[in-house]
Amino acid sequence: MTVEISILSQGILSARVTGASDDDDSQVIVDRLVDAARDGTAERALLDLSDQTSSTLNAAKARGVLSNLNSELAKAWGNHKESLSLAIAAPSTSFGYGIGRMISGHAYDLCRLQVEQFNSRNDALDWLQDAS
Repeated sequence: MTVEISILSQGILSARVTGASDDDDSQVIVDRLVDAARDGTAERALLDLSDQTSSTLNAAKARGVLSNLNSELAKAWGNHKESLSLAIAAPSTSFGYGIGRMISGHAYDLCRLQVEQFNSRNDALDWLQDAS
């Protein structure tokens, strides 16, 4: 499994997951998001699951990861920022689409995260640019 993380020119953190993912991969993504939010590198993020083939993530883990990210963002930002816009991209015919639905479905009552899912990376990036 590979997680490719980069900062796009628009100040968007991009995390692209390929192959099989595990719990460590989720933590790497959370850590990088929090670091980027803390240092002001990115306030928006793209999670591209288009090429993901399997995952150890389940509903309880998804909620835990999101709750942890929400808490860490609150600590990093204090009262200075509202929320992080997180766009999940994966075609509806892909394995990653189901993982994205599970993640977005568990993103309720989180004051520091706004999560949306899209069928394409371009649609996700359009939404993120509008969210700035």
